[in-house]
Amino acid sequence: MPTADDYYQGAVDWENAAYQLDVLSFELAWSFPEAMIGQCPVRGWLDSALGVSLQNVLQSARDFRELKAECARRQAVCAEFDAAMSSYRSRLDQWSATTEQDRGPQPSAPLPPFAWVEASS
Repeated sequence: MPTADDYYQGAVDWENAAYQLDVLSFELAWSFPEAMIGQCPVRGWLDSALGVSLQNVLQSARDFRELKAECARRQAVCAEFDAAMSSYRSRLDQWSATTEQDRGPQPSAPLPPFAWVEASS
């Protein structure tokens, strides 16, 4: 299951992919200037195909950025759970180091807030 670090890397990867699509969209927008093709019989079809391709690339870049945002959100949730687990481990260590007669109840491990949350260590 992915951890906070995995979600962080996922966010970076989705942003990099979106950036590459931004570059591609720029190249598509300028790929066939009027001077290169002129007004040939396929010009209308070519312009239409390029327009559709450009819109698809731009939509994909937006979708990738939404995936980046979801990875960042999940990374934050996992990081909070990591902090809760770290605190639990400290309390458990203190509890274990206390003599049996001086111990209170054993600390309970926190439950993950969602099924996709796992502690990093």
